[in-house]
Formats: sequence, C-alpha cells, structure tokens
Amino acid sequence: MADGLGLSQDALADRVVQTAKGKVQAKFGVLTAVRLGNQKIADVEVAFIQDALLGANGLLGMNVLGLYRMTLDDQRDQLTLTPRD
Repeated sequence: MADGLGLSQDALADRVVQTAKGKVQAKFGVLTAVRLGNQKIADVEVAFIQDALLGANGLLGMNVLGLYRMTLDDQRDQLTLTPRD
C-alpha cells in the first residue's frame, strides 16, 4: 500500500507498535495529505503493518479520527464523522 500512496520503502522508518493482538513491527511515514469528503488533513503520519497481521484491512488512526466527532450507528454499521469546530 505504501508504494501505491507514493511513499518509497526507503523513506519509511521501522518502529514497534502495540495492536489489539500485541506488539508488531511497523513502517512509518508521512502522507502529504489525506482527504475525507471535502476535508483535507495535511501531513498525516501513517503506519504500515504486514497484511497478514491485519487481514489486509486499512485502519484510520486517532491522529485523524481525533479531529472529528464520531457517531457510531451499530444497527446500520455506520460511522459518521463530523469535523470539530
């Protein structure tokens, strides 16, 4: 996924991170920007963990989610993000 986002493997730093399944090795980098709807978030730190450990799922971290009010509708399996004022 890093290559698809324009991040060179050589530019990524190795770190150990804590996940729900325990500590794992990750590669860290910074994306110029992430867009959610019409919102643009600049300079977002990202981590890449082996697909086998995440089941090939991408995760949105609190460095982005913390910028929003989150509403979770369990019945609809829907998360609504509203920018904080």
